[in-house]
Amino acid sequence: MEFKPTNKEQPDYLDLENGTQNAGASGDVNLLNNNWSPDLGSELPPEVRAAFIKKIYCLLSVQLVITWMMSYGCYASHSATQFVLHTPGALVVAILGTFL
Repeated sequence: MEFKPTNKEQPDYLDLENGTQNAGASGDVNLLNNNWSPDLGSELPPEVRAAFIKKIYCLLSVQLVITWMMSYGCYASHSATQFVLHTPGALVVAILGTFL
């Protein structure tokens, strides 16, 4: 027994034999020509895209500065270096802290 949709539109599916996709009412799309590329926000205004990139680079810069400060603090202070080397929990906190 074959399943048939009850509504008038056909569901979206991918035909692997012919390389086409049933896109419902919009028609078939040929998937074998490799001319398709995703639209990655090109409809957004340049100001919005620039603000997004600025935000990402600011966050990355803050993370790098914090990492550098922590590393330099352990390098410059002999007592901090000894604490990190002789406290097993410091390694666990450092590893778990990278995911937070």
